[in-house]
Amino acid sequence: MPYIYRPIAYETYFFNLFGTGEFVPISANLQVYGEFPVGDLSLNYAVYYGNSETEMLNNNKSFLGTGQDPTPYKMVGGRIGAEYKDLQIGGSFTYDRKGLDSASNAMGIVKYNIGFIPRTRVGGYLNYSVAGFDLEAEIIQVYYKLSDVNKATLATNPMNPSSFDKTFYHVNLLYNITDQLGAYAGYDYLEGKDNFFIKNGVKIYNFGLSYKVIDEVLLKAQYEHSSFLITTLGTIPIDGTRNDYMLGASVSF
Repeated sequence: MPYIYRPIAYETYFFNLFGTGEFVPISANLQVYGEFPVGDLSLNYAVYYGNSETEMLNNNKSFLGTGQDPTPYKMVGGRIGAEYKDLQIGGSFTYDRKGLDSASNAMGIVKYNIGFIPRTRVGGYLNYSVAGFDLEAEIIQVYYKLSDVNKATLATNPMNPSSFDKTFYHVNLLYNITDQLGAYAGYDYLEGKDNFFIKNGVKIYNFGLSYKVIDEVLLKAQYEHSSFLITTLGTIPIDGTRNDYMLGASVSF
């Protein structure tokens, strides 16, 4: 992996700020997967089952035990994919519920009082290699099913969002200059109406280099520029930017 910061939906460093943990399941406690080769074509699949999210785990030392999920809401999901020579494509989905009696909007904890809301994640990906270039692209949509009662409860406070749906997409192009040296450029976009930082969309531009010293050691350099617009009720919009300059190394044994 040439990155230091991964695509934003997978980067745990930003989870508390952008709420990006909602885009991918935290864990799959039970998983079944397989592959069907058909000549040069390979079809693969996975189905999985697990807890909805870590916030539902019991944190006290009651008779339930720390780390147990006392709710009846679990996560189910699946993935299908196909690989043909240097092309990989696929899609995935999960279904679970998120507790939205209270949640973070990046500025603080907000009381929504709407209970456990059905959540569906749908994603697709493409990877393709040709002439020294490696292209990767991915999109994830998160949908919340709000009832009329939920919508009416949210509407009592003009600061509340009307939707918790979210969008993420990522594209990255890597060029292998030599067997040891690679350069890449990428773009991420993240949007969610219930988070002040990503309400109007966050745009993230990445540029980087990687150099393989030996098979076990990969040196990395990365520049990342993020831009977003913060708007709250009755305030002047604020343009926000962030620039990160990073150096790193990956060592495997």
